[in-house]
Amino acid sequence: MKTKIFPLFLLLSFSLYISCQNDDKPYAIKDFSNSLKPYLTKIISKGIVTFDSSTTYLENHATDKELVKLSMSEHPILRAIALRIILERPAFDHFEVIMNHLDDTAIIMTDADEWGIWDRTVSDYVIENARWKSNAEKNKTIEQLITKNKYLR
Repeated sequence: MKTKIFPLFLLLSFSLYISCQNDDKPYAIKDFSNSLKPYLTKIISKGIVTFDSSTTYLENHATDKELVKLSMSEHPILRAIALRIILERPAFDHFEVIMNHLDDTAIIMTDADEWGIWDRTVSDYVIENARWKSNAEKNKTIEQLITKNKYLR
């Protein structure tokens, strides 16, 4: 009887392990369309979050679905740029986007124009560049940040 239960136990354990796996994997450049790959590579090669012709291409050609996928990229620079573009599009719930990315503490270098280059976490960069549809949404975000996310700048 013991020998029949053990394989069943292994099968159930393995099934539980597989079902608990996280589907939010980080995406690599190879996971994106061929039309976006050269621009993504160029953005990463600069090593800084800045808005130039490559990011303008993303703004004009990347779909909402591609931007969401890009916001889960393995490259923090691509995540920051994707999130900034997402927050400029009215189709997204900006509050939800911001709240879902507050734990992104990867350090990125950002172009601060005449002030030089600043280091920021992705989440701080997103908050600094966020736009809200209304003051009520902005106040809701501020309240959430102050009361539950004290580690942010």
